[in-house]
Amino acid sequence: MSAVLTSPAGTPPLAQELEASPRVLSLIKDLALFLGASIEQAREASRTGTIALESRSVALVPDADEQALIMAAPLPADCLDDPARRVAALRASTRLILQFGIVFARGFSGPQLLCRCPLASASLAVVGQTILQLAALANAVQAGSASTGELAIGQAGRSHGG
Repeated sequence: MSAVLTSPAGTPPLAQELEASPRVLSLIKDLALFLGASIEQAREASRTGTIALESRSVALVPDADEQALIMAAPLPADCLDDPARRVAALRASTRLILQFGIVFARGFSGPQLLCRCPLASASLAVVGQTILQLAALANAVQAGSASTGELAIGQAGRSHGG
């Protein structure tokens, strides 16, 4: 999976959308490059805080003290509309948060998977792998298993080597 960001040719530079320190903005740019983005795509990722992979966008926001990145992988709007899927997601979240630091969330922007990635000793490879794993799990959930919980836990176990 590689980063594939697109922006219209010939458009003027846009305002900085992501509020973060230069250190975090540089990290996001380096992450995009590490994941295969062009320099222009990496600049866009740093500006917006969004890394667009082949199959899914992942939003990145630093926590308040910039010691971690909060990652969000959006899910389809109707992903958690069914009560049975909400229950399965809640059950999956209980295990996912304890084992992998991933949780299902439902907010103003719709359903998503959230993950917190500490930055203190993390390399680009570790943070990049976390992004790819979160995106893979979101893709698996979106694929529409009858049991969101089992699908999510099974996919996370494979992605995290467990």
